[in-house]
Amino acid sequence: MEPLLVTGIGSLPHRDPVAATAFVSRFASRLPFWPQLPQASPRELMVAQAARGTSPWDDAVACGLSAFERGAKRGMFKDAVAVKGQLVGPVTLALAEGHGRFTLDALAETTERVAGLARAQIQRLTALGKPAVVFLDEPALGVLPAALTTEERAAAVRAVAATLEVMRGVGVRAGLHCCAAPPLQDLEALAPDVLSFDADLHLEAVIGDARVARWLGGDDRVLAFGLVPPLRKPDVDELFRRAVKIPPSWLRQAWITPSCGIASGSIAAAEQVFDAAHALATRLHGALP
Repeated sequence: MEPLLVTGIGSLPHRDPVAATAFVSRFASRLPFWPQLPQASPRELMVAQAARGTSPWDDAVACGLSAFERGAKRGMFKDAVAVKGQLVGPVTLALAEGHGRFTLDALAETTERVAGLARAQIQRLTALGKPAVVFLDEPALGVLPAALTTEERAAAVRAVAATLEVMRGVGVRAGLHCCAAPPLQDLEALAPDVLSFDADLHLEAVIGDARVARWLGGDDRVLAFGLVPPLRKPDVDELFRRAVKIPPSWLRQAWITPSCGIASGSIAAAEQVFDAAHALATRLHGALP
């Protein structure tokens, strides 16, 4: 897949799914993502979307997905090299439902539930006739509670790795998004195809870690740099000064995204963030080896 693509984590500040889909078509035309709309309904929040008894991806919990499908069928994403989806990961879901703790049985249940939701979403995305990449959203994985036992921590890593493998098995590139500190100590065991992280906070830690360099040496792996902060006006010159710290050899395996939090702002602010992401990607193209 081409380098320095611009895409989104998933959530947008819109309330209207049609307008959100048009936004995606405008600002992420090469790697469009179906938009989650938590300002439209709290049921669009990622944990709520995966609640027990929820019908997989119907308009009550994911109105942006069906709007995205309709847009794709009308040719809105004809220039896309792939389409992108996202859903909550099993560890974050287990911790949310367990109010900060989980049992191994509870984790096994959320792992099975997330795998089923992933298969259902992937079936719809791949029906659009483009390659697909789907991210597990696992903020908890980078900040696991200190009270967890060694066995529970190991089980958490295995649960995410197993879910990523399920996703690969049904024909997509399986990504891992972590807006907390990325779980670099477990990167080899997790083995995502794409690692998406908050580079606004963690850029230097990631590019300075030899484990990331070894992982990135695998076939077709990608680092998605969440370099553009959503809650302050982006300065492209400042972003570029930080981004040129990325090893040039990594840029061919890099995508650019906003950092998390864009859904809590305004549509105008989201437009500024994506404009800055595109401007940064354009400037980084000049640094490609």
